[in-house]
Amino acid sequence: MMILMFLFWAVVIYFIFKLLTRNDIINKAVPGKSPEDLLKERYARGEITKEQYEEMLHDLRK
Repeated sequence: MMILMFLFWAVVIYFIFKLLTRNDIINKAVPGKSPEDLLKERYARGEITKEQYEEMLHDLRK
């Protein structure tokens, strides 16, 4: 009987954890920044080359 109660609470806690982490992933989007702004930031940090930047910028503006 105690095992069933333990399993019940484990399942409840698991689903609550999954729900909270799913919302965190959704909320990680940066509000107010356009895709071009994010691309400029990546280029400025050196994450992408000038060629990659220009290609991605061209794709975004299509």
